[in-house]
Amino acid sequence: MLINLSELLKSEIGSVLEAKIKIPPQKLGEEISLAQPLVGEAKLIKQAKGVLVHFNLSGVLKLLCFRCNNNFLKKIKIKFDQNYVWPKGSENVSFEEEQEEGFLIKPDNMLDPWPAIRQEIILSQPMKILCKPSCKGLCPVCGKDLNKGSCKHIKS
Repeated sequence: MLINLSELLKSEIGSVLEAKIKIPPQKLGEEISLAQPLVGEAKLIKQAKGVLVHFNLSGVLKLLCFRCNNNFLKKIKIKFDQNYVWPKGSENVSFEEEQEEGFLIKPDNMLDPWPAIRQEIILSQPMKILCKPSCKGLCPVCGKDLNKGSCKHIKS
């Protein structure tokens, strides 16, 4: 999904463009994927060196539990801001201007929100994802899921 910034580029600094976001289900990493489309809005504000985007999104993730190795679903709502800058040397930025931090706007004035959204989702997850805080995990000897019952290797 790309957002065309051509009209926003022609407007004054501080001008706003609103866009609907819909990202189809897809894998984000080894243990994280979108189970349903990620939907929401993006409010884009023109700045001197690029565009500030306010994202407001919701969806459902499919995650893999660190302890029991089972997949589970988790609803998410994410709100975050991201700077996008024009690449150095583009007609929108002079060579003397210092490059700011942020994702780059494509030379054809198209903005790809997916890399920033993907990064935000991944970074917002804990290091060890659990299906529930009380997850008992797997028996280290036989591999039985201890959430479904005990085994002869684990003493209560």
